[in-house]
Amino acid sequence: MIASEELRHLAGLRSEHGVLTVAARTDPRDPANGSHDPAWWIEVRNGLREETHRVEAAGDHADRVAFRALRERAERRMAALDPAECGRSFVWLLADDPAIDQLVTLQLPVDRSEVRWAGRPQIAHLAAARGLGAPTAVVLLGRDLVRLVCWDAGAVVEVEGGRFAEAPDDRDLADADVPDRRDARVETHHKRFLRDAAHDAATAIARLGADDVLLVGDPALTRAFAAELPADVRDRVLACVDANLHEEPLGALEHRLEPEILAARRARIARTVEVAAEHSYAGGRGALGASAVLEALAAGRVGHLVLDPQAVRPDAAFDPVATEALNGGGSALLGERAVELALQSSAEVSVLRVGECDALAQGGGIAATLRY
Repeated sequence: MIASEELRHLAGLRSEHGVLTVAARTDPRDPANGSHDPAWWIEVRNGLREETHRVEAAGDHADRVAFRALRERAERRMAALDPAECGRSFVWLLADDPAIDQLVTLQLPVDRSEVRWAGRPQIAHLAAARGLGAPTAVVLLGRDLVRLVCWDAGAVVEVEGGRFAEAPDDRDLADADVPDRRDARVETHHKRFLRDAAHDAATAIARLGADDVLLVGDPALTRAFAAELPADVRDRVLACVDANLHEEPLGALEHRLEPEILAARRARIARTVEVAAEHSYAGGRGALGASAVLEALAAGRVGHLVLDPQAVRPDAAFDPVATEALNGGGSALLGERAVELALQSSAEVSVLRVGECDALAQGGGIAATLRY
């Protein structure tokens, strides 16, 4: 996954004649990408064609020459990309400046293929992938086995020392012929195992450095296990999934866990927008709408920016002159400029579509929680 420092570096790149950004959803799991002429390649070619019309109509001679050369270069290289370079999506930034030519391969699919020509790179797709693909500690619970794996940007790996098996109770079961007493001893033994496994798993999770924890297993098990976790780890539980996966191979886990993690993260982002909306009154620690969010970004007050880059619109209080002075981009690419400003102040950035959150739609596609 792309590092935050690299993301900030990419956001700061500039080119006199523009930067071409190509985001392609190449995911081979999408049926439409399985043909000889995959959907992503058709979408990218269509996007290049649309940008060509726009540049030819509005650009000056130097811009038109630069764009034509970049389009030819992009089409030639993309036609020769191998599966490793394509990944499940990629974002490619290129310009006539040799210093701006970076293809970032992602193992999570971007939500759509897109082509954009502008004075700056378009990095919202990369920022979204970084947030959604962050490492997650996954605890897979069985009746007598606790297994810890790490999900990171679509891939699942075993955690060293992350299997905790319940040892048999080898004490003399003098009451074995008394069902109630036998069952009570078995339950006591199991509770002790869960307590010890929760302690050991918490220690391993701390070493991983993952901010989120996913618990997977029978609801009674996940509840009991969560209750035994230290408070700081329990507070990081992203979601509990009712599934029996503790013996599944890594490949199967990748397919099964990804939608659960992404859905839980999107739900959490939607809650962040709702909190921002609830606290967007004067003096509150939330901002809703382009004017309020851009003002907070300029002051370095934003803690978490949430936006739909394709849906951000100026609001009634929007001042295009002030915004032009603020970020040099005017209102045409508000979302991208907001992302850039957020990265400069080390704010968290998340992308959510307005159709996934009513509060975000009400805010014209942009909202933020504030540091102060």
